[in-house]
Amino acid sequence: MISNGIEDKICILKEFYQVLKPESILSFDDHHMKENEILEKLTSEGLFRLVDKKDDQYNFTKIA
Repeated sequence: MISNGIEDKICILKEFYQVLKPESILSFDDHHMKENEILEKLTSEGLFRLVDKKDDQYNFTKIA
């Protein structure tokens, strides 16, 4: 079971980073979070950067 703690979210992002190939796309859509929250959470660790946004879908790429 996954809790809502920020440590767990960071752990999950780090796992995504490990398994994704370079230049892979991580797509994210969460209608419960505001745009600035999504961008902060997905880019704060320096693992991913935003490459595209379409409607409520955010596409990030792995930073090498």
